[in-house]
Amino acid sequence: MKKKLLLILTVFVLGIQFSGWSHCDPDSIQPTFTFCPTDKFVGTNSGCGYIHPNGSWDPVATDFCGGVTYSYLVYKPINIPGTLQTPSTLSGFVFSKGIWYVSVTASDTRLPTANTANCFFQVVVSDDDAPAIICPVNISSNNTPGSCGAIVNYTAPVGTDNCTGPVTVLRPGGLSSGSFFPVGITSNTYRVTDGSGNFTECTFTVQIIDNQTPTASNPPDLHYECLSSVPAPNVNVVTDEADNCPVTVTYTGADTLVILVNCAYEITRYFNVSDGTNSITVQQFIEVNHTIPPVVPANDTITVSCSLLAVQP
Repeated sequence: MKKKLLLILTVFVLGIQFSGWSHCDPDSIQPTFTFCPTDKFVGTNSGCGYIHPNGSWDPVATDFCGGVTYSYLVYKPINIPGTLQTPSTLSGFVFSKGIWYVSVTASDTRLPTANTANCFFQVVVSDDDAPAIICPVNISSNNTPGSCGAIVNYTAPVGTDNCTGPVTVLRPGGLSSGSFFPVGITSNTYRVTDGSGNFTECTFTVQIIDNQTPTASNPPDLHYECLSSVPAPNVNVVTDEADNCPVTVTYTGADTLVILVNCAYEITRYFNVSDGTNSITVQQFIEVNHTIPPVVPANDTITVSCSLLAVQP
């Protein structure tokens, strides 16, 4: 009797344990995601979108009773129609710029209705590619005769971008096409900005070459009795300097002195007339010639009107 009761009890316990192992009949446990990505923030890498290169964003789920199948819904917010897609993987999926919602459903093999679990995350694609702009080549031109510069025309650059939509082109430095460019080098900078605030700049130069030489007459000749009476150099003796650009008259810092006989000298003084690029030199002749005879007083002391300079042989 005791053996019979023990056998019945053992079968009963085993039946309980066996029923504990039979959660799959019926299957009431939903799959469990072991990997559900966090929200992703990426920049564009293909045109105005992002192509995910592999399956690292694909969620992973397991099920107590067997295999799992996945279904994807990838879409933009409801106010952007026509964006719902149902890929089988995110590897190679093209996310255009903006916010995307990714909803992945994991389903087990239960029939007729599978148990399901959901994974949800966002993909935010930002345009971080700068637009492109190409400036004209550097420009070089002579000045317009009689002017300290020239009018220059060029084709203003335009910008292109990886994303559709308008771009803004501004000129933060330089002069516009058709402007009067002064003699010298002017740097022209253009900047293109896309709708995401990315920008690119390019620069080219416009060089106007002054090929006109200043004009000026030689100052009038001067005559003095004594060398000590010759005045210091004065640029104001040049009075008719002219040019297409502003000019400056400077003393060259050197005189030519020729010593003659009988206390006479010839001085040539040089002045430079320059517009900063071109220049000429004018000269002034100064003659020093003692013509007043000495006076001999009654006391035999000789007085002369200029200092006597010994002439070296």
